[in-house]
Amino acid sequence: MEAIVGAVAFTAQEGMLVVDSEGEEIGRIDHVVRAVPASGIEEEVAESVGVGDVPGLGVTSFSPPMTTATWTGSESGYVVVSHGGVMGIGARHVYVPFSEVTRVQAGERLMLHCTADQCRANYSAKPAGL
Repeated sequence: MEAIVGAVAFTAQEGMLVVDSEGEEIGRIDHVVRAVPASGIEEEVAESVGVGDVPGLGVTSFSPPMTTATWTGSESGYVVVSHGGVMGIGARHVYVPFSEVTRVQAGERLMLHCTADQCRANYSAKPAGL
């Protein structure tokens, strides 16, 4: 079953394959983290500015790393994707915001809006507070 993000809830699991907009493998899910909205700021405001877009506004912390997470598409956070290395040694991470997830094939793969090169170029830096 394939779910379009934002329309229904879906689940991402550790080890799930992550592919780009062209179907090229980027890596596998290492873990998922959710943003915790700052107190006194509406969750919609945090969503509208995007996680990490405006330091000090909208997000004050993140959930502990989760190996399995279900979300509705209305939350902010990151899918941390591991790529490269051998048997986990020397692997690097890409910190993909939830907003880049376009489709999920239940239990199998997560598809992103960006190409592999765009994802690695834009999301290789670990977000502040993570």
